[in-house]
Amino acid sequence: EVVIARPGRSHVWVPGHWDWAPGRRDYVWVPGTWVRPHRRHAVWVGPRWEHRGHDTFYNRGHWR
Repeated sequence: EVVIARPGRSHVWVPGHWDWAPGRRDYVWVPGTWVRPHRRHAVWVGPRWEHRGHDTFYNRGHWR
């Protein structure tokens, strides 16, 4: 990905990632973008796979 210039001091880069699209029943690529968090000092937590016992779960990206 090409990261373009940050549009403002309060913007945070959210990298591109694969995300589940229920309507398509498939994963789709979400390109990276600059985002202005809804609250100050929020941190982007990228999507990840989590193993619990014999099961695997997909956790979508979110702000913390």
